[in-house]
Amino acid sequence: MTDPGDSLSALSIENPHALPVDGPSPVICICCRSADLRKQSDGFQDRLTCSSCGLLTTIRSQDATADKEIERHYREEDPHQKIADSKQAFFREAMDRINAEAGSGRRRLLDVGCSYGYFLEVARRRGWQARGVEIVGDAVAQARRMLGEETVFHGCLQDAKYPPGSFDAITLWDVLCLVDDPAAEVERCFGLLADGGILCIRSRNARFQKILHRLVQAARTVNHGWMKKRPDVFHRFCFTPAAIQALLHRSGFVRVHIENSPLTRGDPYELLRRGRVLDFAKRLLFLMCRLLFCASAGRWALGPSLLVWARKTRAMETTLQT
Repeated sequence: MTDPGDSLSALSIENPHALPVDGPSPVICICCRSADLRKQSDGFQDRLTCSSCGLLTTIRSQDATADKEIERHYREEDPHQKIADSKQAFFREAMDRINAEAGSGRRRLLDVGCSYGYFLEVARRRGWQARGVEIVGDAVAQARRMLGEETVFHGCLQDAKYPPGSFDAITLWDVLCLVDDPAAEVERCFGLLADGGILCIRSRNARFQKILHRLVQAARTVNHGWMKKRPDVFHRFCFTPAAIQALLHRSGFVRVHIENSPLTRGDPYELLRRGRVLDFAKRLLFLMCRLLFCASAGRWALGPSLLVWARKTRAMETTLQT
C-alpha cells in the first residue's frame, strides 16, 4: 500500500478522473478546496482522500468511459425492479419531507438520474409536476412508457437546457457519487431551482464505506460460502458530512441539514446467500446509527448513506444573513 502520509501538492485540476492512475496526481479538493490530498491503493482501486473534509475519490484512468460503464451496469447487472421495491419506504419518507419543506406553493420537481422513473411515479401521485433526467436509454424508454414521452430527458443535466428557476425541488438519489464533476452538478441544480427551492441528496457516507471496505477485505479471507459476490463499496465519490456541507455552501445553498439516510429493505443486490440476515442487520444498524445521531445532537451521521437537505434562499434572506 502507498504510504497514506504522502501528501500531494496542488494544481488547478478539478477532475481527478482525467488523471492517470500511475504516479502522483496533484489535485484540489472539489468540496473544501484543500490541497492536502493523500493517495492510497489497496491493489484493487487507487483513491484520494482529502485530509481536511474527508472526501474520498476513486481515481480512474484517462481512457475510462464512465457513462458507458454506468449504462452497461444498469442494462446487464442492476436488478432495478427489486431495488425500486426495496426503496419504496424511502421514497415515501422523502416525499413526506419534500412536501413539508415545499409548503403550499408551486410543485415542480426534477429527479436527476431518475432511472426507470419509480420515484417520479411516487412524486406524481403526491401532486407534483415531476420530470426526470437519465443517461441510460433503456431506463428512459421505460420511464416514458409509464409517465409520458415528455417526462424524461435522455442525456445529462447539462444538455437538458432547462430555463433557470424551473423547479421547486431537485432530487439526486445516489447520483452525486457517480457524476464526473459533483461541484458543477450542484451549481447547475442551484441555477435551476426557483427562489426558496430545495435540493435533496442521498449519497454514500465515506466514513462508513471505509469501515465496510475493511470488513469485506477481512471476510474474503474467511468466506465459507455465505457471501455470493463482492459488494461495490466505493463509488467515484464518497462524501463525509463535512465534505458535502462545504460543497453546498460553496455553491450558494444555505440551511443544510445532514442525517442518516433510511436504508433499502432486504437484499436486492443478492449479496448474501441468506438475504434475511442482511435485512435484519441493516435494520439493527440503522437503529444504532439513529440513536447515535440523536445522542450527539446531530453531529454523528455514521450510517452507510447520507440524506441531505439544502435550500436556495431568497435574495432578501441571503442579504440578511451576510
